[in-house]
Amino acid sequence: MSKTVKVESVEVARRAQATEECLDYALAGAVAYAGGVLTGFSLRVDNVGFLLTLRALFPAGHRVAHIGGMTITEAFLKAVREANADNLHWKVDIFRS
Repeated sequence: MSKTVKVESVEVARRAQATEECLDYALAGAVAYAGGVLTGFSLRVDNVGFLLTLRALFPAGHRVAHIGGMTITEAFLKAVREANADNLHWKVDIFRS
């Protein structure tokens, strides 16, 4: 029992650390590695989950990428994973000129 509790507490601590890193620098760094500058993000909440919209400025212009998740934390951590793997699908930001 104590071993299971210890493993779970380590996983929770690691997830908390990963979330802090994501919000502090990892997300912006991953976008920068892809050649852009993170300029902002928005979060939409509904009954199904969360939709994170990233906004970035690339040499070709302003772009957005959408990432979904069941929790806020999941959406942000997924965004970092996808950005590091160069799997974000950047689209032209139609609201920016």
